[in-house]
Amino acid sequence: MKDICISIAESSLDPGPPSQVKDWKRGDDGNFRPRYLMHSSVYLEELDDRESFQTCADQARNDPIVGPQLDQLVGTSVSRMRLTLDQIVRTLVGSMYSEDGRFEFDDDRFQREWGLIYHYLSAETFDYVTIAPLPHFAAQFPVDISPNIVIDRLTGEEVTRCVQVGILGPITPSFELIQEDLAVGLRCTEAVEKVVGKADSVSETGSFGRRGPADAITIVDDVLTALRLFKQGDVQCAGEVSGVKAWLLSAGHSYRIRAWRPLIFSNYELRDVEVEELQKMWSDLTAGTLDKRAILVMALRRFNMAFERRQLDDRIVDLMIAAESLFLHDVGAPGERGELRFRLALRAAKFVESPQYDPRQVFSLMRKAYDVRSQVVHGGSINNTGLPDNPGATLGELVAALEDAMRLGLRKALIDPQVGRTGYWEDLLFNNPIEDGQE
Repeated sequence: MKDICISIAESSLDPGPPSQVKDWKRGDDGNFRPRYLMHSSVYLEELDDRESFQTCADQARNDPIVGPQLDQLVGTSVSRMRLTLDQIVRTLVGSMYSEDGRFEFDDDRFQREWGLIYHYLSAETFDYVTIAPLPHFAAQFPVDISPNIVIDRLTGEEVTRCVQVGILGPITPSFELIQEDLAVGLRCTEAVEKVVGKADSVSETGSFGRRGPADAITIVDDVLTALRLFKQGDVQCAGEVSGVKAWLLSAGHSYRIRAWRPLIFSNYELRDVEVEELQKMWSDLTAGTLDKRAILVMALRRFNMAFERRQLDDRIVDLMIAAESLFLHDVGAPGERGELRFRLALRAAKFVESPQYDPRQVFSLMRKAYDVRSQVVHGGSINNTGLPDNPGATLGELVAALEDAMRLGLRKALIDPQVGRTGYWEDLLFNNPIEDGQE
């Protein structure tokens, strides 16, 4: 391979005009600025006639590692591309362009590019990486959520990928600068098996915090749920991008734009003393408990969805759906649905341990939130959003108080395995335990 690159550099063979590739590089000040690299994407048709190329091709096909992979789909069950000798040579030739566009052989550039190709050819597994920017998320980085999930400063390669798909960008198009505190985010890394040839289709698998590569982007929702459940604060994400971190597959990726707001900001700070508690809560969420407690799965899902809403009336609807999933999960037939407003408020008052409100005030808060939600979904006007300690509270203040109450309730329910069993709420209200299965 090296001989081919050297011979091209020393001969009159034209490798073709280079194209400019834009990527983002961190500067000494920590901020990212664009740079333009030269890249060759031209097929070298004359190579087939060269003796050095034919010798290389013969050796590659007889190589016990390279031979079985040539002209095969190589990658993972999620992402694969056909591997050809021409691709390998063109990649190496393309790496010979200097930053100013001159084509010359450089051993350092060759060894660096060949190292990526060799790792791809000899690897048994690849890293499948999901990146989700969390602009302005404040912490002492890196923050390890679990062994394979971290919130950290993004690398230049990760920033480039996020800009390419539209989930991160400079403040304005005319001022190409991505500030250091914008280039932070979630990184989830999963080892996936290398596949050569055909691969079985992969369906979405896994549960909260334990996702397979086919639904790896869902892990972002799980982490956002955990952060929002952990403490008050606005943590936002414009989307995520996923792909295999390996040569040949690095250009292929999947992405999702949650909203066309690449410059949305988070207002969330995670202190060092809170990290261990967050890790403990993540362990509780991912220990399999949710697999057996459908009421919490739905409640957590709607609680998290509320933070994605831009309108306060939409947010209170999601929060109250979460409240009904938690406090009214045992309500079944229509005949059993009498006075849901009273039942929900009473159960919440007995269950939620609020540092701000006593049980009577929690009861009042939940009744008011129930009424406002009903006015929203039935098209009525919202005419009273007062709180127990603030009769003139705005809708935003009511939503914030409801959010806090639901956060406290869900966190308590997460560590109490009895929540959800038959008779639990009666036991709580009357302090008169009954046997499981009794009504």
